Amino acid sequence: MDGPAGLTQCPLGPHQSQEYVFEAYPPGTHYWHAHGSLALADGLSGPIIVHPKSPQETEPFSYDEERLFFLQEWYVQTSTQQWVGLNNWPFTWVGNPNSILINGKAVAPECLPDGASFNVSTKCLETCLNPMEEMLNVTSVVAGKTYRFRIINAAQLVMLNLAITNHTMTIVQVEGTSVEPITGVDSLDIAPGQRYDVLVTMDQAPGTYWIETTVRERNMEVKGQALLHYEGSDLVLPEESDATQHAAWNETIHGVNQEMSLQAINPTRFNESAALTATDVTRYVLVGTQNRTFFMLYSTCTTMNE
Repeated sequence: MDGPAGLTQCPLGPHQSQEYVFEAYPPGTHYWHAHGSLALADGLSGPIIVHPKSPQETEPFSYDEERLFFLQEWYVQTSTQQWVGLNNWPFTWVGNPNSILINGKAVAPECLPDGASFNVSTKCLETCLNPMEEMLNVTSVVAGKTYRFRIINAAQLVMLNLAITNHTMTIVQVEGTSVEPITGVDSLDIAPGQRYDVLVTMDQAPGTYWIETTVRERNMEVKGQALLHYEGSDLVLPEESDATQHAAWNETIHGVNQEMSLQAINPTRFNESAALTATDVTRYVLVGTQNRTFFMLYSTCTTMNE
């Protein structure tokens, strides 16, 4: 079902419905999203969590509880406005997002008191005057427990880097595939469509800590923020000096090292594992001869109209 509407499947019209029957496998963290036009940009997406069917399929790691981090970007422009620009001649790029959401919450920089265009009456909701700790997503945890954080990047365009102040992560699963644990991870690169499952032990002094995402591969300062709050402590906004540490936007080796460290547990159980030991590889290069660029088409139409 993951293909162009009108080619691999018929799109749903207003008030239409469809029953989609599929095998919920493998167990792990997955998600669904709209595939028509740019509806994904308007937030039409959500998580799909598949649990092991039987005790025999128990995942090779343990934890006390689990939480979900659903990451998205947010634009002032609607998807319809973005679509007009992308289909325009000349092409108009959508630009950078105005904010990064964590579990659907964030505060756009323009709506912060030190924002360049701070004006609640014309640009921002009145709730932007509320304390930040009331506007951001709060993940409550218990000291001493180990949590499985299911992290989904449902953004349409941006790769993100996620970190939690003073806490390290252990990568245990990637998109439904359990991997050899990677410990001591300070920050995690996650591209659009990717899902990472990490274990985090609440081993810090009870308090409130930043959960933060920054953008990778694009030079922009917009970031997402949420709060990790130890139950029994006061819910207060952490000091800026307690900010998380992230890989720089153009530090490519960080992501490469993360990807190269991933190793599936018992990879031979997958049929595709034969490719890992293949010695005779046949490569095919397909060259399309029926494509015409938009510029060529535009020039032809202009000439015909004249």
